[in-house]
Amino acid sequence: MTSPLVIGLGSSHGDDQAGWLVIDFLLALGADERSIRKAAHPADILSWAEANRNLTICDAGSPRGQPGRVGHWSWPQDQLEASRLCGTHDMPLGDVLALGRHADRCPEQVEIWTIEGAAFLAMTDASAAVTASARQVAEQVWQWLHGDGHA
Repeated sequence: MTSPLVIGLGSSHGDDQAGWLVIDFLLALGADERSIRKAAHPADILSWAEANRNLTICDAGSPRGQPGRVGHWSWPQDQLEASRLCGTHDMPLGDVLALGRHADRCPEQVEIWTIEGAAFLAMTDASAAVTASARQVAEQVWQWLHGDGHA
């Protein structure tokens, strides 16, 4: 396997920056820029993913009353939330990964970290809770990138 790849999904809409914040914290820790990417849409993953490269995805989670709560899944073993597919910009992450696997673009297992958000207003900063959790996730992913073996 080649070096692992970490992709942060996000936008500039408040707590939706969670995945991008993880990437920023990884850069601050000294991560290799060739091993991390920021994406605005789950379909962007297919531009960088490779079947023989470990993949970790970081993203904001839906509001459920605990902003900053961290979730960790291994796809496809863990079921991701499904949503109705309405167009190419609405393709859910699980569907993108399944398509990537079918096209031999994604590894057999993908690690997914989520950080629950609360406010997703355009052009606002992420909340303190999401920012703190993004730092925590970055530190855990950093340890994994450096040989701990657990993302």
